[in-house]
Amino acid sequence: MLKMYIVTENLGETFDKVITSEIRERLGKYLDLTKTFIIEEKYIDRYWREEFSIHYSKTFYKDVDKFTTRVHLIREKISKIDNITEDNYLGYFILRPIPIRSGRISRIIVKPLREIFMLKDNEKLYIPTCEFCVHIAGKEIKFQAFPFYQQDSVVDVCAHADILMVTEYMHRKFHLNKPSISDFISYTLPLCGRSIPSIGLTLEQISIILNQMGYPTIIKFPFVDVDFNEESFDHFIEYIDSYLESGLPTILAIEDHVILIVGHTLGPEGEKDYIVYDDSGAFISEIKGNKMFCNRISRRELKDKVKKVIRNHPHNVALINVEFERMYFPFDSVKRLVEYIITSFFDFMKYVTKKRILISDSNEFKIFCSKNGVDIFNDVPLPHYIWIAELYERKGIICDIIIDASAHKSDIDSWIAIWIGDKVIFNPGYKSKDGFKECFKVKKFPFVYSNLNDF
Repeated sequence: MLKMYIVTENLGETFDKVITSEIRERLGKYLDLTKTFIIEEKYIDRYWREEFSIHYSKTFYKDVDKFTTRVHLIREKISKIDNITEDNYLGYFILRPIPIRSGRISRIIVKPLREIFMLKDNEKLYIPTCEFCVHIAGKEIKFQAFPFYQQDSVVDVCAHADILMVTEYMHRKFHLNKPSISDFISYTLPLCGRSIPSIGLTLEQISIILNQMGYPTIIKFPFVDVDFNEESFDHFIEYIDSYLESGLPTILAIEDHVILIVGHTLGPEGEKDYIVYDDSGAFISEIKGNKMFCNRISRRELKDKVKKVIRNHPHNVALINVEFERMYFPFDSVKRLVEYIITSFFDFMKYVTKKRILISDSNEFKIFCSKNGVDIFNDVPLPHYIWIAELYERKGIICDIIIDASAHKSDIDSWIAIWIGDKVIFNPGYKSKDGFKECFKVKKFPFVYSNLNDF
């Protein structure tokens, strides 16, 4: 056994009561599932190295150094590292060497598990994840997770934490620019004083940081100039759903805090609850009474919280989303275009019980269709990103409307194809013969396309 690893069934044997209590508070149900802990000392974490270089190397803390402690969670009782497998490995968390209890935990990278969110057999769990690879004593473990990061409250606060979670996920999943805490700080305009110690970020600062990193953003105030009612809240949820289904988590700014909506559950009748990552635990604590880093928040709980906040000021609720480059046709335009198509060209509006709207890489969509026996799109030139509007009746999907995501926001002729039943109708601007719409018969009806992982 290498000296840098400690195998234990009790964290209290290694850590004091204060930090053990903090771990219990933040990890919650994950600790209940863990039977063995592998404690890896002197671990080099690049985010902590940046924090240390930016700030802590300049302080007088005698026990603060450049190394962290990584703790691996194992679902079975094991006595040696050789017994770790991809099945019994749950993930890990990292401890910073700073004396502030609420700032000791920095990262939590764990597998999404159904039992954590108490799902029933007839419920599904959808979360966009990316791959992590762990090397421990010569073993390599790969697993899917959504990254969690917790502020230290000096170099970074809740807004920085959400930016880091989103950008690390996007970097790993879609190969976008690699995130850096140093970049966050250098891109921060010190509007109200120095950047460190941080007093928080405005929405504009969040947007500037993300854009400077190469991540285009959009900020939406869903309840400004709109009365809060069932219809406006439905639109608020539809907007979040569209980005989630596209594999793009939403930063929800609410009061003086920001949280991350990273996924959702799905019940047998289509009802949804939302999976929230909360870096400080303040939002989850108010609703659920605990400070676990992630939790399941119902639509009703979210609605009640939003209603309470906007009663005093509608600007206190905002949505911040990272978008892909060349994604210019906005969600609201997609909704209008879909309504226009199904009311102007077809007579099946009365059968539509649900709409699902998402963005997709067109090459990924072509590959998915080909694997399912439909190659009609293979020789069609498509923009890099496309909107896909799926229309459902109770029995399932009945139509796909494919839209150019790079189009002008007011272009009502930006649809590329309409796949209804076993027929695909192409817009003449994308696939035509003598300027007429062409209708092709395909072997299969539309099928559900997804950017999310099903757990």
